[in-house]
Amino acid sequence: MNSKTILLFRRLMDGQPHKLAELAEYLQTSPRLVRYEMSEAGAFLEKEGLGTILQHNREEGWRLTPTAEERQLLEEKLSNLDTRDYVMSSAERRIVMQLMLLASGPEPLTSQYFADQFGVSKSSSDKDLALLKSDLVSSGIGLDSRVSKGSTLKGEETAIRRSGVRILEQQVDFESLYQGSQRCGVVERWARELFCDGTVPALFALLRSAEQNVLARWFTFDSFRMLILTLAVSLVRVRKGMYVNDHPASMAVMRTTREYSEASRIAQALERRFKVRLPAGEVAELTLLLASAKYVSPEPYLKDDWAKVQVLLERLVHAMSEEMGVGFYRDEALYTALQAHLGPAVFRLRHGIPVTSFNAQEIRKNYPECFEAMLRALDRLKSPLLENITEDDVACLVLHFCASLERQKRSLPVSRVAIVCMHGAGTANLLRN
Repeated sequence: MNSKTILLFRRLMDGQPHKLAELAEYLQTSPRLVRYEMSEAGAFLEKEGLGTILQHNREEGWRLTPTAEERQLLEEKLSNLDTRDYVMSSAERRIVMQLMLLASGPEPLTSQYFADQFGVSKSSSDKDLALLKSDLVSSGIGLDSRVSKGSTLKGEETAIRRSGVRILEQQVDFESLYQGSQRCGVVERWARELFCDGTVPALFALLRSAEQNVLARWFTFDSFRMLILTLAVSLVRVRKGMYVNDHPASMAVMRTTREYSEASRIAQALERRFKVRLPAGEVAELTLLLASAKYVSPEPYLKDDWAKVQVLLERLVHAMSEEMGVGFYRDEALYTALQAHLGPAVFRLRHGIPVTSFNAQEIRKNYPECFEAMLRALDRLKSPLLENITEDDVACLVLHFCASLERQKRSLPVSRVAIVCMHGAGTANLLRN
């Protein structure tokens, strides 16, 4: 989302059809960029559960067809947006896409190539490249531009890959990618096409298999995401002949570790699946990734659903952050507590096992803001895993977020008191805080 997308919504709110040329004139931009803005608008509506109200007819153009209730909801969503929701201008978006194209291969790309791709003038592309060159200085990467030949990224292979991974982290909704959703904005669509579509589905399956057959333990969602994105960028670079060939100084010691043995087996699986060659330097990089990863140990009865539970956890934390305007996603203790809670909770809901001895009404009375925010968040998520959730189950979840709020209010001294609570870790953490 950006200011032009907001203007598009304002224009389309009249309910009348608007042709591409008319919208381009209204925004004072090219028809091609209007299509990008409409893609962003469609992705926003889809995310907010309003995907069906944007209609397109080749002869008439675009129009919004909301009911009175949907119109009110959309107006509220637009009025509540702040600058974090639409900070990227068209120029900033082009610069990100330029970097993605450059990072996806070693071939020089000219200003005219970028101009043709984005539907802008060559002079605009030249300005974008100049800005990109200055932005890259702090990342240890250079932009080597030569007249009539084009531009390429120059620097250590690991630095270029880190830049590519950072773009995917910022631009790709990993939860939607994991769930197979195809709805996304223009920048995310480019990121997916360049780095994800040809490899990520197979990487999901390969890493899940490795968890069971090689590692005998499961990645946390954050570590799983980082591994997938890093491997996706690495495979694109390797297929273009760009390898990490440097060996760390501690290579001899590294070869004796468990992680190196595991990385070697995963590398062999990657070579077979993607028909690539991974030299020792690539295996060393994978070893470092495994060594820095965090792991969890789900109960045996949850292993088939563990990935879905992890996705649900991530989406729930971010939904509550948005509903309450609090950075819950920064609280590692909250993630740890929810990982321990959500798995058994999903198992109970699936088998109709009720929460016992829990006073949900008291929690709703004492923490109304958090309770109502949780209800809104769950309604937004509409997760099949929580299909039969009760008010008692909601109250259990609320306690974890209340404890997180208390943790953020003050730093706690070291304690030598242990609290045991029949209602679980959520209540115990709240009492402790």
